[in-house]
Amino acid sequence: MMLYSCLSEEGVAIPRKLKRNGWTLEAHRALCDLIQNNGKQNSKYDPECRPYAVFDCDNTTVAGDLQETLFLYQLMHLTFGFSDENVTAVLATGIPNLDLPLQKAGQTFAPARTVIQDCAEDYRYLKKYLQDSVQIRQTVQYQDFKAKLLFLYAALSDTFSDVVSYTWILYVMFAGLSVQATRNLAKQAYAWKLEQTGFYKKCITSPKVASGKAGVVTAEYRDGLAFPEEMKDLFHTLLENGIDVYICSASLQEIVEAALTDPQSGYGLGKEHIFGMRLKTDESGRYLPAYADAYPKIQREGKTELINRYILPAHGGRGPVLVAGDSAGDVAMLTAYSDTQLGLLMCPDGRRDIAGLLKAERTDGLHYVLQDRWLYR
Repeated sequence: MMLYSCLSEEGVAIPRKLKRNGWTLEAHRALCDLIQNNGKQNSKYDPECRPYAVFDCDNTTVAGDLQETLFLYQLMHLTFGFSDENVTAVLATGIPNLDLPLQKAGQTFAPARTVIQDCAEDYRYLKKYLQDSVQIRQTVQYQDFKAKLLFLYAALSDTFSDVVSYTWILYVMFAGLSVQATRNLAKQAYAWKLEQTGFYKKCITSPKVASGKAGVVTAEYRDGLAFPEEMKDLFHTLLENGIDVYICSASLQEIVEAALTDPQSGYGLGKEHIFGMRLKTDESGRYLPAYADAYPKIQREGKTELINRYILPAHGGRGPVLVAGDSAGDVAMLTAYSDTQLGLLMCPDGRRDIAGLLKAERTDGLHYVLQDRWLYR
């Protein structure tokens, strides 16, 4: 990668400038100032202790959610790694109390154990009697399976915490799949979704005629994916000005790598700068429904734990000069470091939740800017 975009008439390297693209005026000015004050053109720049930025991935670096895009693709094609025999065990992994009634949007539902029983029965039927994915999607068993799996993902967050739901979905999506198969699936899912246009809020209700023991449930989800030009340009501008870029994501590490290290995606990152959730693998390289030993679960305070253990030591113990995020899960890393000069807050559909959380959490004058991202219909 070139260090500078061009040379002046005198042969002096001219630092790359951030394009305006879709940035608000305030965000663009703040980012340009940060790059000017911390990049290699600054007289205090130390190449032995490079400044760095940390970005959340889903709904920040990318528009939409990589892992949820892959989940929808797996639901469409039933490309899960669990079998008819172990589907119940995999779906139950990581749930603190299987018999506690589930909560969602202020309502009480059947316990997770009951919902899982319905999902398992649906899955066994679909895998036993049907092979064609189009034919499968026309059945009430498929509609029940899809609705209840999406419902369970959301309800686990409301009932327990997003740490529980984010870890659980890893087991469901990846247990039994090889690392390479997962990378391939991720690339297929991204290509499928990037060919489509638009972002949508969708809703699915399980059919009454196949209500099972858990009854009828409804799940809301978001559908859409894009790789914004302004984020790609920001990454390249930071890097070419001597500011390292890291990703700190609650999605599985390998599927984040599949997107952001692909030359076609345009982000220009190497694997060594991407940190995501990790699972154990067996001797054959297949994921197990078990989280990696002694590795942080990268939500909330887990993000700062990861930065402290894996990134700070490479930068002289200094915190990031720039942190970018979009949700409550990013507040901890946005507020943890006195070295952080700027917080970049991505606000999907104009929501200001994260700004309010920052005001309540940090009072020492952290400068942050809001960047609206209007997506969903």
